[in-house]
Amino acid sequence: ETIETDTKDLITEALSERQAAAEETDISAIAPKRANWDLKRDLQKQLDRLKPQNDLAVANLIRRRVQQSDD
Repeated sequence: ETIETDTKDLITEALSERQAAAEETDISAIAPKRANWDLKRDLQKQLDRLKPQNDLAVANLIRRRVQQSDD
């Protein structure tokens, strides 16, 4: 084999590996992971308002279960 043939084979192999790697690249790996941070921020305001009501409802359920177990 000549140097030209070896070089051509190496170039062909490198190009095929590069093309395979490009095909494997996933779009989600490129996209930012925190695209919905503003939605979470806006939702947090609503969750902060609902937390006391939720805590009260859980406490009431626990009281009912304790009362039912005492009966």
